[in-house]
Amino acid sequence: MTDTNAETEGSKNIVFFDGMCNLCNHLVDFLIKRDRGKNLFYCSLQNPKALDYINQKDIEKLNTLFFLHNKKIYKKSTAALLILIHIYDSKIPLKIFFKTLLLVPSFIRDLVYKVLSLNRYRIFGKRQSCRVPTDKEKEQFIC
Repeated sequence: MTDTNAETEGSKNIVFFDGMCNLCNHLVDFLIKRDRGKNLFYCSLQNPKALDYINQKDIEKLNTLFFLHNKKIYKKSTAALLILIHIYDSKIPLKIFFKTLLLVPSFIRDLVYKVLSLNRYRIFGKRQSCRVPTDKEKEQFIC
């Protein structure tokens, strides 16, 4: 992280997503609706500010979801599961279910993630430009 603002934001829970991917944008909509405490923040991978957290090589392919949690970056299926655990923190059965999925070896989880990731544009479509947050959502988008 390169500046004080990034260091402050480093303590936040930030979801980094492909801003042009319909599946990713539906995920963001899903999370915003369920994050009643507004504890999650969002940044598209296309935004240059994402480079304050994730290296350029990881961002270039735009095929991975990232989650900054407790000042550590997670990616792929681990990121997805940690986001779901975070959002369902008070719903014990769902939280336990997602935590149990973390016990599955990451190479197996990431294989499933990769198949979906490589086909997401074909299945769900792609936007012509990145998502623009609504006025109501702006406070949760750091970039």
